[in-house]
Amino acid sequence: MRLATPHRAGPARLRASYGADLRKARGGFTLLEVLVATTIMAIAVGTLLSALSTSLRNASQLTESDRAAVLAQRTMDELLTSPLLTPGQVVQREWDRQQSNLEGGWRARVEPFDKVGNRILERVVLEIWWMNGNQRRTFHLEGYRQAAAPEVPR
Repeated sequence: MRLATPHRAGPARLRASYGADLRKARGGFTLLEVLVATTIMAIAVGTLLSALSTSLRNASQLTESDRAAVLAQRTMDELLTSPLLTPGQVVQREWDRQQSNLEGGWRARVEPFDKVGNRILERVVLEIWWMNGNQRRTFHLEGYRQAAAPEVPR
């Protein structure tokens, strides 16, 4: 009958066990863990910066569109109240870049639209354009106004 002898760990097993216990006691990170965490963080930051750059570019384009819309409304208001603009006439101008902070302009034409009795309704068609880099952007507005009543001879 053989008696059970207590299992004795060899020197290699003791060293491996001691190293693992020492690492657990220090509570630090290995170089590989630090490199993996840094790589993951770099990918996340790169993705966020790319999304932010795209968002800022889109906001810039939206700002130009908004600025053009405000200038278009102001121009249309001026054209609708101007007695100097007559049917068949085409007028175009460029905006002052320093005032508008936008490279662009407009083109307008007036055309008869409808006549009721002695009143004439005119349509004012306004094309707005501006440059977005090398690309020309445009949109159109239409407004209506009552033409001055023709004088009736007495």
